[in-house]
Amino acid sequence: MEFTAPSQTPYTRAVRRTIIFGAGASAPFYEPELLTPRLSEHLRRTDMWEAILDRYNALDRGSRIDVDDVLSLILRIAAVNPRMNFEDFIGLLDKICGYNLGYGAQRPALHDLLHYYNAKPTLSATSWADVPFLARHLLTEHLIGAKRSAAYDSLLAHQTKLLRGLADAGELNIYSLNYDEPVPNSTDTLPFITGFETGNFDPASFFSASNVVAYPHGHARFRLTAKGMHYDSDVMRATCDRFDLLLSATMDEPVTTVPHAFAPDFDTFITTGRTKEHSFDHNPFAAYYQRLAIDLPRSDELFIIGYSFGDPHINRFLTNYLLDPRHRVMLITLHKSPIDLLERFKGQEPPAATLRALGFDRIALDPANDGRAKHQGDVDHLNIDEYGTLERAIAMDKRGYGTFLHDQEPALAALANVRMTP
Repeated sequence: MEFTAPSQTPYTRAVRRTIIFGAGASAPFYEPELLTPRLSEHLRRTDMWEAILDRYNALDRGSRIDVDDVLSLILRIAAVNPRMNFEDFIGLLDKICGYNLGYGAQRPALHDLLHYYNAKPTLSATSWADVPFLARHLLTEHLIGAKRSAAYDSLLAHQTKLLRGLADAGELNIYSLNYDEPVPNSTDTLPFITGFETGNFDPASFFSASNVVAYPHGHARFRLTAKGMHYDSDVMRATCDRFDLLLSATMDEPVTTVPHAFAPDFDTFITTGRTKEHSFDHNPFAAYYQRLAIDLPRSDELFIIGYSFGDPHINRFLTNYLLDPRHRVMLITLHKSPIDLLERFKGQEPPAATLRALGFDRIALDPANDGRAKHQGDVDHLNIDEYGTLERAIAMDKRGYGTFLHDQEPALAALANVRMTP
């Protein structure tokens, strides 16, 4: 990617900012840290599955799930790849359960493909429609029940201070990809609009607001019903109601499956797996996607916190962000090893994936210095201080989000002074 020199002096108006929170932003709030391997291990535990299936059957509302059928399926999926992460696990579970639901006059495309290869549904006639929902519920119950770190309240206070300060300085829009509580625990006390102020999602209020908080991957506070997506600010009540109202034959009953042309879509209150973009066909996810497409090009600064760049539907918004020479990025992540810009860019590990996601297709070289990366000097200072310039218009704090929250000023100063020339 080629860049031109910035044409604008320091901002003469309120600064517009967007924050994207990834899983790494939640990690320091829990002990042990709430990372993908831990969630994946929990989802493979047959004792947790047996307990939630027994609770489901105890609702005694006509539909029952054969516990042995599901436990057998969980073990078979785990055997496919013992290191499978929870997103791929749920994605595979979705497709298997969806194939056992049957179909109407219009068969989903995935089912046509499976029929082409003469694949036959081989599972029993148990109620497969709700099994993917229960996987997501099992995941969110684990999240909200996770042990908070001793520093939770302190971290939350510092995060709230950060968000309040950025919002006071201009427009701030927040996109959290996490299902848990640290972000809403902060924004609940701040003037951010969710679009759920009247209970169910109102796209008109969401689009007309200056400062919004959005959850493109859903949240533990959500429940999809026939009336639309419902939001409850009490996450414990939201979680209990979402389960207790299953099969209740009321307007508040959770919707567990959404039709889709590719395959039945089970991404209702949270989205996961490799086909998250299917959820963007309906609100609030459609509104989140549209609003992000509007907010990002207008943002002077983009904060990317704890995000591993693993979601193509998010990455596509980032690719061209730095084409505007006035834009800056603040990257906050935990990166313990020293960074050699050129060597790292040859591989797939951070920060190479970060730079590629932000549109860099090469690293400028210094022919007078044995082909060393032209701006490795900046990165050498970053390695020493653990915050500073990573590349043109990209500041980085490699200490991790928890440390950043307790020591924000140096990293924010690095963003203000980031090198803006190629």
